[in-house]
Amino acid sequence: MNRPNLNNNPFGDTEVDYPVRVAMKVITYSNFTEEEHKTAIIGVLDILQLLSSDWKKKNSSAGKYVSYSFSVTVQFAEQLEKLYKMLNDLDVVKMLL
Repeated sequence: MNRPNLNNNPFGDTEVDYPVRVAMKVITYSNFTEEEHKTAIIGVLDILQLLSSDWKKKNSSAGKYVSYSFSVTVQFAEQLEKLYKMLNDLDVVKMLL
């Protein structure tokens, strides 16, 4: 039986050469406005000095959630860990993929 990888590397056991381009998906609650979503997400990116591109927005079929997909270039592993933590801590965020 394979044991799960319990380290904090989102890439599993794969060695990563930084900087690396990462595709993010942030799923937010629809009871917040689009401006609140973007302000919160972009605020985190600004704090970490990350540039984003390729933004896409999609509403869930039931209308409960809104997902934002975008790409960022991360310079080192600690920056990626901070990004995930800071986005997860936002009130507007349901989950990250």
